[in-house]
Amino acid sequence: HSYGKIHIVIKLPIYAFQDGNLLIFDACLEGANIDVVSDEMAVFSTQIDENGCVELPESLEGEFELRLYVGENVFSGWIEL
Repeated sequence: HSYGKIHIVIKLPIYAFQDGNLLIFDACLEGANIDVVSDEMAVFSTQIDENGCVELPESLEGEFELRLYVGENVFSGWIEL
């Protein structure tokens, strides 16, 4: 019999910590893309740096949808700036 490898990925919740306009993710998310969205339009886009951090512009104020792109998956949540 020939057996193929099965690759199982366990998806854990993704947590981010917010300190003002600084978002801190797990460093394993380095390079993942982030969009800050208002009215279904991205108003700011960036990547998570090597420390797991994203600094958002001070000019962003209010409630926004935060979209995190990891591989083919999109995770979203709401943030208040």
